[in-house]
Amino acid sequence: MQVNERFLLILALLLCLGTNFARGRPQSQQHICNNTRSGRDYLADNQGYLCQREDFNYDTGCCSSGKRYDCSFCSPQDSCCSVYEGCVSCCLRSDKHASRRFQTTSLYASAVVRKNFTTPFDFCMSICRTHPLSTAHENNYVSNRHHCFSNNRRPMVEKWNTLDSLKDVVVVAGDESANCNSACAKVRSRAPDSGIIPSSSSIAPNNAISVLGRFSLLIREEKEKKFICSEKHMKLMSSCDLLREHFACEAGCTITPSSEGTMSGYVVSSAGKEKRPAFCFKARNPESQTCSQSENRIRRVCPCVEA
Repeated sequence: MQVNERFLLILALLLCLGTNFARGRPQSQQHICNNTRSGRDYLADNQGYLCQREDFNYDTGCCSSGKRYDCSFCSPQDSCCSVYEGCVSCCLRSDKHASRRFQTTSLYASAVVRKNFTTPFDFCMSICRTHPLSTAHENNYVSNRHHCFSNNRRPMVEKWNTLDSLKDVVVVAGDESANCNSACAKVRSRAPDSGIIPSSSSIAPNNAISVLGRFSLLIREEKEKKFICSEKHMKLMSSCDLLREHFACEAGCTITPSSEGTMSGYVVSSAGKEKRPAFCFKARNPESQTCSQSENRIRRVCPCVEA
């Protein structure tokens, strides 16, 4: 009788231990977790696990099973995801550098993220939330992948065939009614490690010049250099991704409605209704764009290269 009782006790202990390992996480990892809490279908914990609600341990706050650092809901092209919890899980992966990025809050102190982050998980939860930059018009999103942990936090809606197509190009936003020759003439570089800066606060939003986020170009030269507009890169400016990089495009982004519309750009919000204010327009024929083109009430995106 004692042998049977001892056998049953050992069996019960083995079953208890086996449950923790079979569920996808070792017993040593079954500690208290922070998590995303409110997801209807999914939850992510601060260890990087993504799980469905039925696989969530409400006692510990941890996922009992699931995949760690799950990027299956995210696009590697722009680091934007269709599921918020999937964005948080993927953001915590080591090659996404959340452990470094959460300490450099000034890089993300935009209209969306204004806080001090205490942990990488806190940073990822904040940066993955939907925000105005991911909307196209009113309550419509630019893409169903509107949870982004990239630097510019905006989904790309167009396919870029060559990631290096703008490698040595500085893209700037021109002044209202100005052409790209004048916009590029205002760009200057300065002392080493200071990067490229605009000479006028009207060149780009937040005084920033960027080339699709991660294609930002830093020139580290002793002498100040001049820039000119690049005609051969003008066709690449007919892009909603580039337009949204520099303008709010509050009313949306589409191909210019008129057959005469040979120029891409942003219609300023103060323009008359006939011009469709706050819209971004792509040129119907991108190849026909030139550096000297300008139009009343339109701001252009301009490709600038070193003279």
